[in-house]
Amino acid sequence: MYAEVQKPVAGEPVMSAKLYALRYYVCFFGPIALIIGWELGGLPGRGATLVLYEVVAPLADILLGSGIVGDKLAGNRVNRESTDVIWFQIPLYLWVVAHGSMLMWMISKAVSLDWFEIYCLSWASGLVTSVSIAVAHELLHRRSSFDRSLASFLLSTVLFGHYRIAHNEHHRRVATTEDFGTARLNETPYEFVPRSVFGGLIFSFLSERSRLSTKGGSWCTYHNEFVLNWGMSVAFIVLIWLVCGMKGVVTFICQALVAISVHEMTTYIEHYGLLRKRREDDKYEKVGYDHSWLAPQRLTNYLTFNVQIHPDHHMRKSHPTMHSMVFTTSGFMNQLLTSSLILPIIDALKPYEDLEMTKSPILPAGYPPMMLLAFIPPLWKRVIHPRLPHASWKDLAVGDAPAH
Repeated sequence: MYAEVQKPVAGEPVMSAKLYALRYYVCFFGPIALIIGWELGGLPGRGATLVLYEVVAPLADILLGSGIVGDKLAGNRVNRESTDVIWFQIPLYLWVVAHGSMLMWMISKAVSLDWFEIYCLSWASGLVTSVSIAVAHELLHRRSSFDRSLASFLLSTVLFGHYRIAHNEHHRRVATTEDFGTARLNETPYEFVPRSVFGGLIFSFLSERSRLSTKGGSWCTYHNEFVLNWGMSVAFIVLIWLVCGMKGVVTFICQALVAISVHEMTTYIEHYGLLRKRREDDKYEKVGYDHSWLAPQRLTNYLTFNVQIHPDHHMRKSHPTMHSMVFTTSGFMNQLLTSSLILPIIDALKPYEDLEMTKSPILPAGYPPMMLLAFIPPLWKRVIHPRLPHASWKDLAVGDAPAH
């Protein structure tokens, strides 16, 4: 199902960037609900995180409505200058701080819990740290080495340090049968997740080894991003074991596995059944807006920094004001905030705040409820297959007709 893009109406009111950026601070309800809920204790408190993401957020999406106005999609209407990017950078940096603080609280909390409680805490924490992968995804697309270092830190703490390498390959092969990050038609999440996880892991290792060998270097070096990031993960595990013992290590590893699982379910949803056609020259057609699913629901997008506005992310266009950062601010604080270290030039891909809801196949709900639906393949297919945009099923998967 498609929806046409709504054109901005002349004279329509716009919002200041500073005010618009405030909506993304709702993401911090996740770690707040986790910590307060577990400190209060009891079943309601310990289930607060699950209730937030799987009950409150979907209900709020229904009440607030989505980015769809009638049969048309409404893009972001924000009055912004090039310097306003700092207001959208701040919540990303604050999330890194919140992530590290939450992990330290989680590990210290686990020491006094029994094993069943550790299992529950790991699940609740993993739901929150899955958002950290979304934040890392945003930061790793930036040119700034500072931002990419923060992304490496986040990914290392969820045992996903190879993600940047694998993700670059995903952008190159997206919506093809060669991409380990694109779910094929009729493929269940139980088949896709192992293929995606191990495919990305193996590719990343081999890719870095090949890159370094062409330069005449050894693969076992700190110049190997795979080795460096996984080395950081091992260092974190050793440090946790020395300080908090085996309970801390188990909690840390389990939350990472949950975060990775949530991320892979997100990846499953993003491109399910949407494959590019091969041209006569045996090359694939260019990536288009119809090769990713769009979920325009408001709150779940605010919670995840617009991860659900995925089609526009794969279109390599950046905001025109982001190419050249020219600042006319004065004063020590303004100069600090707008320095090249803190405020990088945005990479070719659009930053999350500039993603537009364009003509794309649309999901009936946000990612959290769609993940639950995907765990029941017959029900998933009954809901999703009628929404697939292609008229010919053979364009979607080799030899497979849609199963209902």
